[in-house]
Amino acid sequence: MARPDGNFDLLASAVERRFLIGLCGELRELMTRGTDHLLLRRLFPTAYPHDAEREAFYQQMVRDELRERHLAALRTIEQTANASTLSADELSQWMTAVNALRLVLGTRLDITEDDWRPDIDEDDPDYGAYLAYDVLSALLARIVQALSID
Repeated sequence: MARPDGNFDLLASAVERRFLIGLCGELRELMTRGTDHLLLRRLFPTAYPHDAEREAFYQQMVRDELRERHLAALRTIEQTANASTLSADELSQWMTAVNALRLVLGTRLDITEDDWRPDIDEDDPDYGAYLAYDVLSALLARIVQALSID
């Protein structure tokens, strides 16, 4: 929620904050192993799918910078998760990190825009992961809305 001073109230429970910190740690660990892991493919999208040479050059130019941006955004959540307010820059970093977490989880669950299934059976072994995806989706929507209000 936006405040008159330009900052934003961070309205999250202690459980939600621990949940986000844990997910950030998991993604950080995955990213420190390299950026070629299948789960990270949506964080480092292909620009030239039909031109291997151009694609290799593009990835060489942007991959490290993208990786550092994602890691910085994860650090911002880890460092500010227990704050009561966030600056607009911090909230933008939250948006980047939450989106990355959501993309990686969506990749793991093989979720696409066309086949998202909101009614998952509680007996599904991935039920918790689907709930986490829903939580991240809702949080991302709230962040975008908060940043969009002038």
